[in-house]
Amino acid sequence: MGYLHYKLCDLDIRIKGSWVEECILIVLSELKAKGINFRPHFWISDEFFSPDEVPGVALPFYLFDPSLMELEKEMIGEVEGGTRDWLLKILRHEVGHAIDNAFGLRRLKKRQQIFGQSGITYPESYLPKIYSKSYVINLDDHYAQAHPDEDWAETFAVWLDPQSNWQTVYQNWPALQKLQYLDGALKNLKGQKVMNKKMPYAISSYKRSVKEHYKIKIARFSRGENFYSSCFKKFFSQNKKFPQAAVFLKQKEPEICRVFATESDLPKYRIKKLVQNIIKDCEMGSYSIETPLDLKNSPFLKVLSRRTIKYIDQGNHRIIM
Repeated sequence: MGYLHYKLCDLDIRIKGSWVEECILIVLSELKAKGINFRPHFWISDEFFSPDEVPGVALPFYLFDPSLMELEKEMIGEVEGGTRDWLLKILRHEVGHAIDNAFGLRRLKKRQQIFGQSGITYPESYLPKIYSKSYVINLDDHYAQAHPDEDWAETFAVWLDPQSNWQTVYQNWPALQKLQYLDGALKNLKGQKVMNKKMPYAISSYKRSVKEHYKIKIARFSRGENFYSSCFKKFFSQNKKFPQAAVFLKQKEPEICRVFATESDLPKYRIKKLVQNIIKDCEMGSYSIETPLDLKNSPFLKVLSRRTIKYIDQGNHRIIM
């Protein structure tokens, strides 16, 4: 199947025999059911991705060991692809990129007209229009809106999923045109041989330690935590003997959302998402409450609101790519 063994410093892990392999086999069977003779390369790396011009998919190392999944949860706050359904969605998405690379589909003029130009520079972040019906919905954060290539991969994922019922679900959506085009374009691949069999880069030279990996990853996704840390430190402690501050904030989420709504012109769904991210940042920082906090009589909510307004003004509420 093109599996490659990968060693991340002292980690020795394999795809073969894992629950991840079971999900890979499901996706490959879905491809076969569509009549597409394509078997992507799969290898273990530091995150999910499909490199340009490579007909394959990289998988994050933490998925192959329960203790590593626990570490990912502790360090990042969630385990991307950590459940069967979530992993299947990601695999279908990444295989969409891989099949694009394998057959050079992005060069098709009709594809460019419908999805946009692949050569458009990827943004560092994006702000989706949550109610838009011009894009399918597969992964969270309306990821299809991030870039034309992500729109293609998300559309492919919905098309490939045998449970999506896309002809009916997207019947009155402009996104249906994308699904219908993709359906026709991929039917034309039946019987075709893969044009590009390029292998991934030489990953044996990857020498980054697990500690170095998380240092870089946390820095990449910690804009929010760093931004709110002064507020958290002023009102909370990091003494694990006391109740978790994140639990308290979760209980007060509706009240916090109402305050933010009066001081921001963001739509309600964006405010809710922002507050949820603040709670996650608080959880990742392991903050706790030493003494009861009354939001109505405490300056905490005002300070948090002021920080949030500045956060929005600087564009930090956008979704990081």
